[in-house]
Amino acid sequence: MKNFRSTFLLFFITNLVFSQSIEKYPKVLTNSTEHEIAPYLSMDGKTLFYVKKSNIDGEWLTQASYKKSGYWTKPVDFLALNKLPKLNLLGSFGTNPDATEILYTSKKTGGLGNYDLWEMKGSGTTWSTPANLGSPI
Repeated sequence: MKNFRSTFLLFFITNLVFSQSIEKYPKVLTNSTEHEIAPYLSMDGKTLFYVKKSNIDGEWLTQASYKKSGYWTKPVDFLALNKLPKLNLLGSFGTNPDATEILYTSKKTGGLGNYDLWEMKGSGTTWSTPANLGSPI
């Protein structure tokens, strides 16, 4: 587990410093009238996650778009992260290389402090309940 956390932090920092070539994303993913923040492209380049503020109730929701046959799908709610307790703003987000583990920061209910580290395991639409990594890490 420590190796995954270290790899996540290293990948996150490296990703910021050494970005790959820029690819245009479909209009449905960019520059809408809503607030979209915290984009994360999976290591295999096939899944784009981001957080959006709902215009209905003001809650933060995670959405995902999948690259299939060279095209990005229309974004859908990533329900595994949008279940109760509420996400309450995502700070950062990452996956392991085969995208079977998600590590993210959030102020969600049940945390130990302000932003806590949370983990989920699974794939596709089947994911474990988010687990707080606790203290110390």
